[in-house]
Amino acid sequence: MIRTIAKRLTRAATTMVGVSLIAFAIRLASDDPVEKMIAECESHGESNCAAQIEIIQVAHRLEKPIWQQYVLWVAVDVPTLIGHQNRSCLSFECPLFAAGEAA
Repeated sequence: MIRTIAKRLTRAATTMVGVSLIAFAIRLASDDPVEKMIAECESHGESNCAAQIEIIQVAHRLEKPIWQQYVLWVAVDVPTLIGHQNRSCLSFECPLFAAGEAA
């Protein structure tokens, strides 16, 4: 009985990790918001684009290695998104895109 429960819990945990890795990979494969902001900044002729880009990268944790981004995404962003009252996160105002801030 305990062995069966242990097997099922192991399978469930493995499935959850696999699904989270796939979701994170999809997040990485989407358009880079920093590149869009660079183009917008340069199109307006602003001179401090580099400083703004650095701020954006730090806010979105893009300067960290991929494995750290994944750990922070699982530990901070996903629980924030799940606990968010308004579940439609289609803009950068969504807590998923905030720099680890709670909703």
